[in-house]
Amino acid sequence: MLRKGKMFSKKQNICDSRYSLGYMFFTLIELLAVIAIIAILASMLLPVLKKVKEKTNQIVCASNMKQINLVSVSYYDDYGYTMAGTSVDSTLEYALTPYLNSKLSSNQWYLVKIWKCPESKDTNTINHTIYDLSFVQNSQYLGKKLASLNPKMVWLADRTADIANEQFWASIHLPFQSDERISARHNKVANCAFVDGHVEAMKYSVMTLNKLNGIE
Repeated sequence: MLRKGKMFSKKQNICDSRYSLGYMFFTLIELLAVIAIIAILASMLLPVLKKVKEKTNQIVCASNMKQINLVSVSYYDDYGYTMAGTSVDSTLEYALTPYLNSKLSSNQWYLVKIWKCPESKDTNTINHTIYDLSFVQNSQYLGKKLASLNPKMVWLADRTADIANEQFWASIHLPFQSDERISARHNKVANCAFVDGHVEAMKYSVMTLNKLNGIE
């Protein structure tokens, strides 16, 4: 009886081991299935989340432009309704500094965030010698009276402006040349600020010379 009991116990242990291995194997399959489902869902959600992030960045960028428009009004009131940017020391960034609670020194430029688009990939150091801005000013209307400008004219647009390469201004009505003056970084559209104060997202297909100069 003792020998039979030992044999029965050994068989039971073998069955228990097989059951445990089968259970572990089944659990592993379940785990792999869950991981596969998560991977599929992630592959579906990531593009959506990316688009949401890009759209959010476009909205923030447009909001920055609107703030620049609003601050510019104070500058115009103080300087005879004349647009800034007639020289290096009177570029839009320099001119609006007192109105943005930002400060300048001989060695460092302290810029507020409205000059940088969150969608911009530019990483150049921001200092007095070289800096990247996310917007570029229309060079055709520097220092001109607002009264002489078409309210529908684009005066500020999405693009990196690099002071080291003298691109803090640009002829932004030339988007079709090899040196693109406007960056359509927001899902193939660029935010553009108009003289009348509104900001609009524009595609390259409508960025003609006439359109950017306010001519329908």
